[in-house]
Amino acid sequence: MTTNKFIEVLAQKAEQSGYTFYTFIFSGQKLNKLSYVDIRSINNPQGIQRGLSTSRCEKIGEFIQKPGSIFTNNIIINFNEELEFKKSELDESSGYLKIPVKENIAWIIDGQHRLRGFDYSNNKDLKVIVTAFINLPKPAQAELFRTINKEQKGINPSLSYDLIGLIEKEDDIETKAYNIVQALYNDEDSPWKGEIKMLGVGAGLITQANFFSKLLPLLRK
Repeated sequence: MTTNKFIEVLAQKAEQSGYTFYTFIFSGQKLNKLSYVDIRSINNPQGIQRGLSTSRCEKIGEFIQKPGSIFTNNIIINFNEELEFKKSELDESSGYLKIPVKENIAWIIDGQHRLRGFDYSNNKDLKVIVTAFINLPKPAQAELFRTINKEQKGINPSLSYDLIGLIEKEDDIETKAYNIVQALYNDEDSPWKGEIKMLGVGAGLITQANFFSKLLPLLRK
């Protein structure tokens, strides 16, 4: 049901490992308009994602336009405000999720290129499977994104390691390695000042991921 302000979708509620999320079917075109990406860069240290590839989005747009095209894998998002979930009288895990119709309400955790492909689909729409979290704090967003993406070949490993700074686990070995790399990169007296390619790009002798991987075994000892 669509109104001027909300879309209500039939959704399934689930809980895993301390997370609560909802799964539903939604218009790819509409979700693309409601969502945003949060690119991590030197100038945006609170961002989480790698940059979008326009050529990849265009290819996905071409795929969407083909007869018989389907998306079987789900889009994962986080709504950045509380949403109302009206439980079914017969099953508490089923019900209707009330989604406000406004820009930038949903951050794309996984599937940003698939969604942005609708920008190049010549207005063709497809229903997509959506898994949605609601109002996750920034450290949880970063940890979830890293958990989902760190084994995928497409993600920049330096980005994966750089997100550790947002996750805030003080006693974790990876957090200690992150803090050491940051100190060596930023300290004016450090021999590594400016020589580590943070996020894997720019000038320097070694990537952040490479430095990080060499440091971890030393800390584990």
